[in-house]
Amino acid sequence: MANIKKNASHRQMSRWEEAEFIKTTVRDNKKANPSLTYGVNSSLYLRFIEKVAWGMGECWYWVAGTDESGYGRMGMRRYFGENKAHRISYRLFKGSIPEKMVVMHTCDVRSCVNPDHLVLGTQKENVLDMTIKGRGVYPQMFGPNNPMAKLTTESVKLIKEMKLNNVMTQKEIAQYFRVSPMTISRAVRGISYNG
Repeated sequence: MANIKKNASHRQMSRWEEAEFIKTTVRDNKKANPSLTYGVNSSLYLRFIEKVAWGMGECWYWVAGTDESGYGRMGMRRYFGENKAHRISYRLFKGSIPEKMVVMHTCDVRSCVNPDHLVLGTQKENVLDMTIKGRGVYPQMFGPNNPMAKLTTESVKLIKEMKLNNVMTQKEIAQYFRVSPMTISRAVRGISYNG
């Protein structure tokens, strides 16, 4: 992996440098672990490396397509049976991924494909790591903070007045605003709306 460190400082490599980098990396990795590439040729490494940006820290940033979660995607399903870039990176540079194992990022950057930042673990370990680092905490989006909310702050004020003056029952108010009675109850009690 010494070549990886040496080239990690380059912002953009020329085609010749990329080709040399690939050849050296493939040769060194095959010497270290002959089972690494499963017959994968240098052109697959080159296709992979073309989609990586260096020079912005130690991470190798995936600059091609990503999924909705920000993980890199690459059309190599026929070679690897999958298309997540960080998993492909692990296979290209480190070796096979045992069944029921996930590839975890030690750097916590979803678009990173640097093999030095990728480790194997179980799904349970991955979730625990995410929780410990505070990456799985999302604020609950009640009331006006929720983009799917059906009630506005003004409508909640009106609901509270209707409930206070016994204009309608809770069920009738819910039908009128086209929400569930529980939503009305939570709004009136100030649990989901503080208006």
